[in-house]
Amino acid sequence: MKKLMLVVFASLLVLCAGNALAVPVIDGTNSAGEWTSGIVLEAFDPNEAGIPDAYDFKHIVMVGESSGGAFDGGYALIELYGVPTFTSLDELVPFDPVFYTTGMDLNNDGDFTDAVDRIMDYRLSGFTVYDGTGAVVGGSPSKAMGSVVEYYIPAGMFSTFPPGDFQSFSLLDNGGAPTDDRIPNSGTSTSVPEPASAMLLGVGLIGLAGSLIRRKFMA
Repeated sequence: MKKLMLVVFASLLVLCAGNALAVPVIDGTNSAGEWTSGIVLEAFDPNEAGIPDAYDFKHIVMVGESSGGAFDGGYALIELYGVPTFTSLDELVPFDPVFYTTGMDLNNDGDFTDAVDRIMDYRLSGFTVYDGTGAVVGGSPSKAMGSVVEYYIPAGMFSTFPPGDFQSFSLLDNGGAPTDDRIPNSGTSTSVPEPASAMLLGVGLIGLAGSLIRRKFMA
């Protein structure tokens, strides 16, 4: 009976996790638990001595968001060890671009150069989404910078959404001589199961619980 209860409890937890999709507000903040549910990718990076804190990655989260059961888009949150900025660290040419770039290998083939892949580029001049060939993807993404950097990409701008298994990286170019930062420092971060997959797992566990109940009462 104890095993049965554990299976049912695990099933409910998975289903709750699958349904608890965040709806973050794109305002450059991370408050009220906006980024704690619906996570499809999460990565952490150490505080690196050779990189100024305002250009040093700390934490990245990608979140799938839905409304009324339909997946409407994806969010990305970037936390640094200091307050995000577009101020260039190049003393000689201070107008060099500072930019935040996030790449998504959506067909999970080990490179980011295919038409199905997505590159999100946030600069002082604006926020642009490209496919892996460098072509601009049409749509209306949004972004904000304050204590954190935030992006929102509507579902229609993805080649496939919600993204399943994919690889990702983010790069912060500080526009100057100090070292730029990347997360992860080498290789890529791998997505976690997206909410639909978690829901299927939960349904499967509940089915297992049901079979155990029937077996117990038929014995």
